[in-house]
Parts: sequence; C-alpha cells; structure tokens
Amino acid sequence: MPVVMDRPLIDLGVPISNNVIPKYARRRGPIRRLKRQLANNNKQEKQKRKHHKRRARGKAKHHELINDASIDIDHCILQVELARKRLQSVKSDLKFTQARAKKLMLGAQQSANRVSKLSKNIVELECKLDMSLRALEQERDVIHKNLAKLSHLHAMERSLEDEANDIECHLRDYLVHGERRSMMTVSPLSSSMTSRRVFKDDGRSDDIGGDVASRRQRAGTDASFMTAKQPSPTNTAMSFGSSIMRKRSASHNDLRSQSTLMGYQKSSHSHVSQSGKTSSSRRVLNQLPSFLRIHDLEMDESHLKSKSNDRPDLFPIHSDDSHHALNALMKLGLKYATDESSRWTPDRGTESILSKRPTSEQKWHCATESDIFVWYGKLDTGYKSELPVIKARAMVKTSARNLLDLLADSSKVKEYNKMSLGREDKAFIKKGLETNNGNIQGEAKIVRSLSNVPMIRKKLELVSLMYARALDEKTDGIKGYIIVNRSVWEDENRAPTADGAGDTGSDCNYIRSEILLGVNLIRDIDQENKCEITTINHFYTPGTPTFGARQFGMKAASNFLRDLQKQFE
Repeated sequence: MPVVMDRPLIDLGVPISNNVIPKYARRRGPIRRLKRQLANNNKQEKQKRKHHKRRARGKAKHHELINDASIDIDHCILQVELARKRLQSVKSDLKFTQARAKKLMLGAQQSANRVSKLSKNIVELECKLDMSLRALEQERDVIHKNLAKLSHLHAMERSLEDEANDIECHLRDYLVHGERRSMMTVSPLSSSMTSRRVFKDDGRSDDIGGDVASRRQRAGTDASFMTAKQPSPTNTAMSFGSSIMRKRSASHNDLRSQSTLMGYQKSSHSHVSQSGKTSSSRRVLNQLPSFLRIHDLEMDESHLKSKSNDRPDLFPIHSDDSHHALNALMKLGLKYATDESSRWTPDRGTESILSKRPTSEQKWHCATESDIFVWYGKLDTGYKSELPVIKARAMVKTSARNLLDLLADSSKVKEYNKMSLGREDKAFIKKGLETNNGNIQGEAKIVRSLSNVPMIRKKLELVSLMYARALDEKTDGIKGYIIVNRSVWEDENRAPTADGAGDTGSDCNYIRSEILLGVNLIRDIDQENKCEITTINHFYTPGTPTFGARQFGMKAASNFLRDLQKQFE
C-alpha cells in the first residue's frame, strides 16, 4: 500500500460570518465594491479608448502604408511598362541591326568575291601586259632589223640603178660604135640596106632607137648581153661586155639573196612554231653532261673536289660521284616534306580543321579522305629563297606503290595534270625503282615536260632530274616512297645566276622554267589500299610577275591532289 505522508496544515483564517463583521463594515463593503467596480469600469473604458485610438492609429498607418505601397507598385508597374516598351524597341532595333548586318555581310562577301575576281583579272592583265610588252620589244627589234635591211636594200637598189645606167650608157655607145664598124665592113648591098634602116632624119633611124630600147629593157635580166642583137664585136669589146655581165650578174644575185632573207626567216620561224622544237633544241636536250644546283645541298668537300666544272653552285650529274648529289637532294626533299614546324602557314580551310584537333596530333597533320591541306612558306637562305614554297597533303585510295608507278610513268602525266602537255624521258642515269647498284638506290632520269599555264601566253618548258626511291622506316624514319625533282642545265652558261645572267633557252616559243625543288612524299599507312601524299613545289619562271603567284600555286597544288584522288575513285 502506498505510504501517506503527513502534510502541514494551512491556516485559512477565521471564517467570516455576518455575526462577526460589524455593521459599519457591512455598509462600507458595497460602496467599496461599487467604487472598485466604477474604477474598474473607468479603467476598462480608458483601456478601450486607448485601444481604439491605438487601432485607429494603426489603421491610419496601415492605410498610409497601403497607399505608399500602391504608389510604389504603380510606379514600378509604370517602370516595367516603360522597360517593356524599351525592350521592344531594343528588340526591333536588334532585328533591324541583324538584318542590316546580314546585308552588310552579304555585301562584304560579294565585295570579297569581286576583289578576288579583280585580283585575278589584275594578275591576268599584268601577265598579258608583260607578255605584250615583251612581244612589243621583240616586234620592235624585228622592225629595227627590217628597217636596217630595208635601208640596205634601198642603198643597193640605188647603186644597182646607177650601175644599170652606166651599163646602159656603155651598151648604147658600144652598140652605136659596133653598128658603124659593121657598116664599114659589110657589102655594098647590105651597106645600102643598113643605111636605109639606120640613117634617116639627122643620121639616126627610128628602128635603131626601138632596137636600143628593146635592148635596154633586156638589160635588166641576167643574160641581157647574151640575148642582145649585135654585130660581131672585136675581142676588146667582147672582153668589156663579159666583164660587165659578170659584175651585173653578181650584183643581181646579191640583191635576190638579200631580198629573200626576211622571207626565209619568217618561213623558218613558222616551221619552228609548227614542229614545237628545232634541231638545235633537240641536240641540246640530248646532250649530256647536265648540271644540277647544289647551293643548298649538304655535300662533303671531298665530293665537291672531284667535279670538273667552274661554277661552285653546279654539280655534273654525269660524273661518277653523282650519287652523292642525288642522296643529298633526297635528304633535302625529305626534310622539308616532313617538317611540321611554324615555317608553314596554312590556308583558311586547313587552319579551321587543324585548330579543332588536340595538341597530341600536332606532331603530324594526318589527312583524312575528305581533307586537302595546303600551306605556304619560304625556304632557308639561298638562290630564289624569297619565292613562296607551296606544301600540300591529301589521302589517296590506293597503295603507295600504285601511286608511285603512276607518278613515275611519263606517259600518264596528262591523266592527272590538266595543265601538262606531256612529259618524255630524255636519258636514264639508272633504271629500276626497286634496284640498288651500291651507289644509287631507285631510279634516276632526266625528263622534259611542257605545260600550258592559263595566264601565260607561251608554253612552259622544264628539263629536270627525277629521282625516285623507296624509304625505310628504320633508316629514313618513314615508310613509303619519295620522288624529288630539280632542274638541270645542259651547260654552265645556261643556268641562271642570282643576278639574272644566263641563257635559259633559244626557242622563242617556250619559257624555260626552273624547278628549284619538287617533292612527292608517299607515306604508306596501315590501312589497306590507302596512302598519304605530301607535295612540295618551289618554281621560278623568268619574266612572269610574282604578284598572285602564291595564290595560284596553292590552288594548283590542291587541284593536283584532287585530280590524283579522282584517278582511284
């Protein structure tokens, strides 16, 4: 059971009863209560009034706040409306600006196209102007020569006319004296007949005058003295006539040879233009030795001492040490074809593609099936190093050996080169692409090619060394094939120098162009029937303007690779 603890008792006081409270206390209690009630009522009323006042003040403040807030809201709404209107105006202005920007961009593109067309037209006009000026100079030289020949012919004509007049006078005197001598020696009958014919009206007959005139006309021929009717002259007269006849015949033959000189030259010139080459050019092209530029090739001094020519920048490739020049040329071409440094500046399309690739692929810019990369740059110091060099790269859907066979075959050049008029093999230094004789690995030959460039009136002639060989990944750093080209010259005097000296050719129908460096690097990749080709082109054409040469070279390189790709589609 629970334990009940004792609690202390509370004294609640004595209970109040009516008997205990006194009477006066009984009367005061209700009054006090009433007072207290009245006081309490007053307090409550005061509190109510305060509360009402407080509520009224709160309501007033609330109304003021509401009014202020409504004013602020109206102001904000007005600002929002103004901002909305301003936004709409800005949007309309933006649309107008966009439309105007599109129009400006379209106009800028059209202007760029017009500028490119104008630049091309300027290049073509400059080329045509240059060609016209050169043709004008040639025509001026021809006119001066013809005028000199014409003045010479006029002088000869005057001398011949004077000589003819002298001969005619001598002939007239000779005929008159001969007639008189014959009249004195003939019979009386013939003497009377001759006297009737000759002597009439002051001792001279009209028949004699007509006979002299006919002889005078016949004096213009080579055999005038042989055909003239005359009596038997004496030995002195015969010797005089024969000497005059020999002089007249020699002068006439000289005149005929001089007058036909221009016609002979014109006919021979037309013959050269129709045949395409002269016998002298054939002899020159078939000549060996041939000389190769080595100003930028890394060759040992011991190899250079064996050369027999005078110019230090040329090397005779017909010598026994030609393999040193060939290997140095191959190494130079491989160096520039595999160079991926900042030497080369890409065109706009190439730059846009390469900029999207990661930095890990910057060591070698591989081309895909749809890519054609084109760069331009300049080589190191040397002969014509200020001219632009064009580098291009693409992928071809064939094996590396098939592409090598196509490029090495001179009979198939027109299939992939639209500007080519043909290429012929002039001489072989060594045959066989896969052979090695201990000195030369691969094939080396001298080729001659003709090209027709649209902006140049004359055809371009190239006589160059073409060296093709295989590349090994262990020794050369790349697997595939390489073809290097460089112009060769028949003798040292024909090779141009830095100051422009040198006779590049004697045929006026062609311009002898020079390949400073041409490279076709064919890289064998692991994919089946696919290879990558990199080309280097460094050309110099005398007499042509350099303005626009870079753009033309870049376009020609891309077209060349595109035509190669079409051969194996």
